Amino acid sequence: MNCLEQKLKCAIINNSVITYPVIIVAAGSSSRMKGIDKLSTDILGISVIERTISTFDKSNNICEIVVVTKQDKISEYRKFNTNKPYTVVLGGNSREESVLCGIKYLNGRYEKALIHDGARPFVSECVIQNVCEALSTNDSVTCGVKVNNTIKVVDEDMNARKTLTRDFLYSIQTPQGISLKLFMNSAEKNNLSLFTDDTSVLEAEGVITKIVEGDYINIKITTPEDLLIAKALISKE
Repeated sequence: MNCLEQKLKCAIINNSVITYPVIIVAAGSSSRMKGIDKLSTDILGISVIERTISTFDKSNNICEIVVVTKQDKISEYRKFNTNKPYTVVLGGNSREESVLCGIKYLNGRYEKALIHDGARPFVSECVIQNVCEALSTNDSVTCGVKVNNTIKVVDEDMNARKTLTRDFLYSIQTPQGISLKLFMNSAEKNNLSLFTDDTSVLEAEGVITKIVEGDYINIKITTPEDLLIAKALISKE
């Protein structure tokens, strides 16, 4: 489904708006950014993290925003102005431990929530809505896009051992939607530092994840080159 088709779909579905809180994970070390703090990087007047927060603040499907970050960023991030209830809390030593910190802050007030990368400032309202709709009938949801490149499995000597069929391969993005109770149940049994994907925590307990259509523009800023792409996308807008 292309971007226009998604927008048309979003315009006609959902007479009643489904709302969830979102936990924005912003506690990473930016280890691949060559010393650049990617979330605080200014892109044409607005920082990456502020753009991400603003996107969810404007979304009709979001009722509360929780940002999970490092100790030295809490004061900086608390300065942002939002229309929705907004809180910044201290994260953990890994991504999923940080997610757990956000869940504990929500303190049982919600059954489900969205989880999003702070470094994905270009997520669209349509993708957010796709995830929220699917979450209303599923306990684990993620958005993703079909893989365009050929994927090969290699051995330790970088010899190709297998070429995977692209028809069944998806590149996973955020936001992801989860049942908070099921996530916490899994967290009690599993080492969260071993997971890099929120829905995988639920899958470890046998929960099936529903994948909905994402967007190729919904990039995660991971390297300095991604900042150039981000500037180009904003300039185009």
